[in-house]
Amino acid sequence: MSATALDLASCYVLSATRAFKDDPSLNKRAGIPEGFSPVCGVLAGYAGEDKFSQTPTNSVTVGYVE
Repeated sequence: MSATALDLASCYVLSATRAFKDDPSLNKRAGIPEGFSPVCGVLAGYAGEDKFSQTPTNSVTVGYVE
């Protein structure tokens, strides 16, 4: 609901969890506590083509796993 209020859309990605199953060390690198495992990934962003031409007004911090 909060994402929608910010005019954001989301999409779940099940295939991203395959990497965690294939390489369990990714859990630690991603900061996932021991005993837990991801069940899906979620992408969030602006919906619609017109949003890509606008400059984002909110600052977002993203963590990446290498």
